[in-house]
Amino acid sequence: MARGHTNPATIQHLSKLNVRSSWMLRGLIARLSAFIGLPQITNVFAQHFAEQHIRSIPDEVVSEQRLYLGALFHESHGALQSGKPSNFLPHEALKTTRLFAALARQPSDVRLAASVELAATAATLLSNKQEHGRVLPADLATFDGELASWYEYWSPKVALDLEDPIASSTLFPYAA
Repeated sequence: MARGHTNPATIQHLSKLNVRSSWMLRGLIARLSAFIGLPQITNVFAQHFAEQHIRSIPDEVVSEQRLYLGALFHESHGALQSGKPSNFLPHEALKTTRLFAALARQPSDVRLAASVELAATAATLLSNKQEHGRVLPADLATFDGELASWYEYWSPKVALDLEDPIASSTLFPYAA
């Protein structure tokens, strides 16, 4: 899309709007993640978390969980923005998001877990859209309740995360 342009700002802007590349990259990430078994890390992470009183959770398990949650959030966020179906199902990760946030081995871990939960909440609402693209009032009321619960749980956790300079941004652009 940026072919023939020489202004760096124009090239950057046009590159951000490259829909075909975005879809190709999302598909490659989903297929590669499935090929290496990355979605199964939630089960492995949950088992290690439950056994952490016996032995500590290996760093590579936490890193793979972080990688999976990051890929899942970005892919789900892209699907929500475009209105296209997601290659990942964020709901499977929900059994470990709060466990992962409790570890908080990196400053952004709490924000990442909160973002995945929020994307899953929005994905649930959008998966219930009617043929004409509208959401039923009952589904919207359920979403409002889930969003209020999400905000109540995550707001104090993200707001207290002073080491993550953009932690509070989770509450504003995505919640809105």
